[in-house]
Amino acid sequence: MASTKPEVLVKRKLKALCAKHGALIYDVIPSPMSVVGFPDHIIVKKGGFTAYVESKKAGIGEEGLSGPQKVWRDKLQKLGATWFLFNGELEEIEEWLTSK
Repeated sequence: MASTKPEVLVKRKLKALCAKHGALIYDVIPSPMSVVGFPDHIIVKKGGFTAYVESKKAGIGEEGLSGPQKVWRDKLQKLGATWFLFNGELEEIEEWLTSK
């Protein structure tokens, strides 16, 4: 039976959005060798541009990030990488997916 947990529903929306725009999405799977706080997803859009995406339940803002998640956000942004907090709102990511 398919999961209906709020975070799963949010992630399904993100995956559907990426499919709609021909982008690849990779789910980062935690393992013993993973670095704590690294974003949940990596998206690669046409042209090879990448974005790092932290997923949260609908309605959770950046105040809901853990300390290590904030550190990764800051490191990635300092390098010029695209980073998003995805909590069910698609507009910002869709804008990025459709930009050149």
